[in-house]
Amino acid sequence: MQQTDSKQFQKHSFADLFLNSCLGKIAIIIGITAIILVVAKVTVPSKAKMEMEIEDDIRECIEQCQAKDADKSDDLVRNTMSVFTHADKNSEDEETMDMFWEHNSIEIYRHMFFSTAYLRNNAIPNGKRVGLGVFGLVIPMLDYSDFIMRTGPIRKEYNQRIIQNEFSVDVEPGMDPDDDSYEQY
Repeated sequence: MQQTDSKQFQKHSFADLFLNSCLGKIAIIIGITAIILVVAKVTVPSKAKMEMEIEDDIRECIEQCQAKDADKSDDLVRNTMSVFTHADKNSEDEETMDMFWEHNSIEIYRHMFFSTAYLRNNAIPNGKRVGLGVFGLVIPMLDYSDFIMRTGPIRKEYNQRIIQNEFSVDVEPGMDPDDDSYEQY
């Protein structure tokens, strides 16, 4: 007499039993994680590569954002494409970069599995992360509004009032004088 489900009763190898057990699945996950961490450790970008890529991304950011104000979606698209592209270099760009380096500084920190780049200037004294290097890639997180390109006086005189409060005598405070439904008494 032949059994219809004979595979159920056959002997399984030790490897099959181990891989189907909870301990085997945990060992596989730990092994894959260890391989990924070793690859990440080996491919961490060097400080020189981080500096070169971040400076190139700063040039691209300035090129893209000098003519117009960029919103967050423009910065996201530009940062994503900056991983794969390079900025154009010309003589005007050197003057702009000199202005950038006059007021800003970039600090690179190398960690065990990745590198980070921080932008420091008078507006951001503690620094803001502007780059992440992992698996041999440098991923920029630049925002043009974080750069200080030139400085100037905030106001003209020391004792000058910032806001000039002016009230008209024929308009009640709290009422909009431009509103058509407003009737004077």
